[in-house]
Amino acid sequence: MAAPADQASSKHFVLVHGVCVGGWAWFKVATRLRDAGHRVSTPDLAASGVDPRPLREVPTFRDYSKPLLDLLLSVPPGEKVVLVGHSFGGVSIALACELFPEKVAAAVFVSAFMPDHRSPPSYVLEKEMGTAGGQDGAASCAGWVGGIGEAGASAGSTWPADSVVRVVLWRDVVDGSPGRRWGTPGGRFGIVACRAGCTCTENGRRATKSPRSSCGSSDQGEAMGWYKKRRMDWMDMEFKPQDPEGKLPISIRFGPLVTRAKFYQLCSPEDLTLGRSLMRVGSMFVDDLKLQPPYTEARYGSVRKVFIVLKDDNAIFEGFQRWMVQNYPVDEVREIHGADHMALLSTPDELARCLADVAVKYAA
Repeated sequence: MAAPADQASSKHFVLVHGVCVGGWAWFKVATRLRDAGHRVSTPDLAASGVDPRPLREVPTFRDYSKPLLDLLLSVPPGEKVVLVGHSFGGVSIALACELFPEKVAAAVFVSAFMPDHRSPPSYVLEKEMGTAGGQDGAASCAGWVGGIGEAGASAGSTWPADSVVRVVLWRDVVDGSPGRRWGTPGGRFGIVACRAGCTCTENGRRATKSPRSSCGSSDQGEAMGWYKKRRMDWMDMEFKPQDPEGKLPISIRFGPLVTRAKFYQLCSPEDLTLGRSLMRVGSMFVDDLKLQPPYTEARYGSVRKVFIVLKDDNAIFEGFQRWMVQNYPVDEVREIHGADHMALLSTPDELARCLADVAVKYAA
């Protein structure tokens, strides 16, 4: 990447990581941008990266995002940054745009969750999980994990004793459970892992699923939407309550299978090893984000936005990325081919060039 012709062409990039990682994940992109003469900040959000706090000391999304907000607060009046969010980092940069729109030249969402200004910030997360609007949910097969939305759970769903491996109903963890009937989940999201074929309903229609192979691929039938079919491949990802009272956010941990297959499938073995070594328990703070008002059109909506679609993302599929853009149109959509979810590591040259181009166009 060529260096800027003069100091006036240099931009300040603030690169925001996703859940369970840290600012370290940007090291390849940050190096390329700095070599091109730009200033780059890669903050560790709370309980992330080398931030010393454990997740239990970060009860809210605002607490989690505070290092980013403090950084923007320190930006001198009249200066603007190019704000870049990856994955769950999109929700953090949206909050930053809401609070400091005058300090953001452009917000770039790299396969990132992008709130709109009509719904609570949790909406896109719930939509991806399949819990928005109280949809009936589904279960998956051969050890893969699927979700049961609040409508299906509150109606009561019985699972055979030989099918249920683990049930997580946000605040109710059951391991090796016999078949049981769900109680009213109180608007919370459930997860089931199955050993064999399971049945479920969606919008009143019954769908039977049978594993095709040992890797867990299955056919959900016509009753299942494309996004729900693909989104259920949770594998060994864990969701757990941190406390019996439910006062702390649900924690997330990515296991080695889902990390390799869904996030780092195009990364080098060395990058995968690095990612696994530095990964921490995180949270998406869905319950807290449900309680927050929508970000406003006058502030968040006033910031120019670019969405970068990662074409080979197995974690946030291309179809859902494009649905977010349809739900909340942006100034420009760009694409990176051959990029998995961790494009920060798998395609750093392409991503750095794309960000530099965006800065030239929107941060002049």
